[in-house]
Amino acid sequence: MPADTDHRGALTAGTRLREFELLGPILGHGGFGITYLARDTVLDTRVAIKEYVPSAIAVRERDQSVHPKSTADAEEYRRGLQGFLEEAQKLARFHHPNIVGVRRFFEAHGTACIVMEYIDGPTLADVYRKEGTLPESRLRNILTHLLAGLEEVHRAGFLHRDVKPMNIMLRRDDVPVLLDFGSARADLARRTGSLTAILTPGYAPIEQYYSGGHQGPWTDIYAVGAVIYRGMTRVVPLEALARLEDDRLQPAAQVASGDYSRALLQAVDWALKVQSSERPSNIAEWRAALQRPRPGAAGQNQLIPAESPNKPARQVEKALGKAGLSGPIALVAAGLACAAIAGGAWWLSRTPIPVQTPEPIPAQTPEPIPAQTPEPPSACPPDNNLFDAAREALEDGLLLEGVEKYLEFEQRFPDCSRSMLARLRMNKMEEAYWHIVQAENTIEAFRRYLAAYPNGRFREEAEQGMAP
Repeated sequence: MPADTDHRGALTAGTRLREFELLGPILGHGGFGITYLARDTVLDTRVAIKEYVPSAIAVRERDQSVHPKSTADAEEYRRGLQGFLEEAQKLARFHHPNIVGVRRFFEAHGTACIVMEYIDGPTLADVYRKEGTLPESRLRNILTHLLAGLEEVHRAGFLHRDVKPMNIMLRRDDVPVLLDFGSARADLARRTGSLTAILTPGYAPIEQYYSGGHQGPWTDIYAVGAVIYRGMTRVVPLEALARLEDDRLQPAAQVASGDYSRALLQAVDWALKVQSSERPSNIAEWRAALQRPRPGAAGQNQLIPAESPNKPARQVEKALGKAGLSGPIALVAAGLACAAIAGGAWWLSRTPIPVQTPEPIPAQTPEPIPAQTPEPPSACPPDNNLFDAAREALEDGLLLEGVEKYLEFEQRFPDCSRSMLARLRMNKMEEAYWHIVQAENTIEAFRRYLAAYPNGRFREEAEQGMAP
């Protein structure tokens, strides 16, 4: 594991945690915790220790203990800590060559730590940065092992939820190992509203963007498809949210044609379908697709069909993350900030059990597969007039008119994929505005919020802010 930069909230080298002594720079950090390189002073071996430090709701005190930032955060912190320990307990069951080994876990200085196997090797992200693309033989080797590890996880009823190059270590024999499962982080994010804890744009599918998203093996399959797409094209796939409205992602079967087998290209394109119901429903189904190219589909983004049980939920019920606004969300926040100062010009940017190492997956010619049944034409309107009118109203600064049109579209076409996008846009806009209101923290700011969102999700907090 490569060393990361220093972190102001991290424990210092030489700190003792039980029988473990922290060494040198930290290995990594995120919104959920900090990972250290340490030495087991009893066995004289190196280990990796992950400490629960959810930066959105916790701080480290001078005595090195970790505590909630406020009494309001105490319950969320306690639940997150409990989820962290439960996750460690689950992961400790696995003894698989492609899943990082958990040796033990314990509580200390107000938080908890997971002691894991230390892997002396680069991440797949490091390899991609150095080599750009990888040949098919190497990508298939990585893919074979990743699928074996994920299949073990799925068989036990769990999901990884954060497969990406940074969470894949390569041993010295080039065998990949999955790190940093996102299940406990997902539970924390549902309570704190922080998507940064669980989302990596480009690798996260659309169902991870909202609380009603129906997640399953297909969720991890999307992420693995994105990992392999990056290894074939040098490009991280477009963010799933952007693809929902206008899918401009170039299919692997087009951009990497001639460099990789048709079976691999088509399987990656299948895994990267935006709608979860159009992806493989499980690892076995996707593995079979890797063995059989679809005749006549080379260079086209055609789908290898499956009768998948994972139909996505159609409504977004909760806010997206209040922390870590980036990409299109950051543009929204910037626009709203200008509007707050100027007095109201609003806009929205368009912008485990030991298993044997599996054999590599060979490429074979399959039997023809029938075409996928398309979405009923009645799900979406024949034109985008109403949806475009809502977007243009927001861009012209007509906040209430834009929101009303989005709501009308969602009510009239609840099963259209653009209804989900409409809801996501409204949620993002409201949350970005609410952060600005909180930063301003004046009665007038709270009044403006209530005028714009009389039934908004932060109405109660705004009313309390206006109280004398």
